[in-house]
Amino acid sequence: MEKDNITNDFVSNLPKEILGHIVSFLPNESSMETILISTKWRDLWNETIVRYGTKQDITNVLAKFLTSFDDFDPLKHPRKLQFHYDQDYALLATIANSTKLLLDFNFSPLKKECNENTQKHYELQFKLNEEKKISYNKCFSLKTLYLKSISYLTSEVASSIVSSLDHLESLVIVSCNGLKSLSIDFNFELHKLTILDCLELKWLHLKTSKLKSFQYRGSLPWILPEFHFNLSDAILDFRLGLSCGGIKSKDFDATLLTIKNSQALTLCRWTFEVSSSSLFH
Repeated sequence: MEKDNITNDFVSNLPKEILGHIVSFLPNESSMETILISTKWRDLWNETIVRYGTKQDITNVLAKFLTSFDDFDPLKHPRKLQFHYDQDYALLATIANSTKLLLDFNFSPLKKECNENTQKHYELQFKLNEEKKISYNKCFSLKTLYLKSISYLTSEVASSIVSSLDHLESLVIVSCNGLKSLSIDFNFELHKLTILDCLELKWLHLKTSKLKSFQYRGSLPWILPEFHFNLSDAILDFRLGLSCGGIKSKDFDATLLTIKNSQALTLCRWTFEVSSSSLFH
């Protein structure tokens, strides 16, 4: 045990450049585990680039950040970007690996209270735009995107970012206060969609013909699917009840047909009294 500690201390005391070179030889999962070795390793993984600008600069700053990432040398450049804009706001971008990106639009190191502009209702339209792709290096092939705490102020920026990702396979949307309507139009690549705790969402329009996994937690919105998916799994948690009045059982027929043949189906507090024969026969 003492010998192992001496070895760990020796390795941890090596220069950052050498540590990065060592990590470059490890598989991605193993390289991330080095964060558990010591404080120095943890600090290396948590090193953050801090930039300042305006809301209009977010897309370009993010593209530059992604361009610098090198999966073959993951510690060569910081994996976190903290971008402060318009005085009171900040975006935290975190690269999990060469295919996963987390964007937290409500990151606030000073924990300032959100003003009324962040609470306004807004719509999100995610539709692939071939003319506005984000350019990044070939080492970064973004397939999974986590979007957290989008607000009225950042809705257009978020839409622009998502609409430029032509190989996106998994999209996770979490805790977007004020989000009233969400439209997702990805006909080919998107296979997994997760929407959690967007409590004011009233309309969800899905045009995603290849969707295999759908997870939703929150108030039940109007769900308008344009395709009947062959889902492998679905989780629908409507324990908070209806998001708006006027929804009848017949309005949910298209969604029932969509989830009917799911290989794995989890329902929490089903809103309508639908017999099992309606779902599975």
